[in-house]
Amino acid sequence: MHVGDGDSQWLLSQARARSLPLVLMSDSGSTGEVMKGIELGAVDYLEKPVSPLKLRNIWQHVVRKVGADVTHHLLEASTH
Repeated sequence: MHVGDGDSQWLLSQARARSLPLVLMSDSGSTGEVMKGIELGAVDYLEKPVSPLKLRNIWQHVVRKVGADVTHHLLEASTH
């Protein structure tokens, strides 16, 4: 995996450290690359080209999930 001239593993580690959801997109849909991205913390992996509707639906799902996780953590913290 690569990110332009950057390092995708570094990008994934930074996103994970900040609890940011990351959806990867690539023109290579090889099983190994998809699994590596997911193992490194991506919440989803989309193969290009991606329709705008599919991308919007994926992000709506991610936002709902992250919102639920944040709400859960806040409720849990308030009971301790």
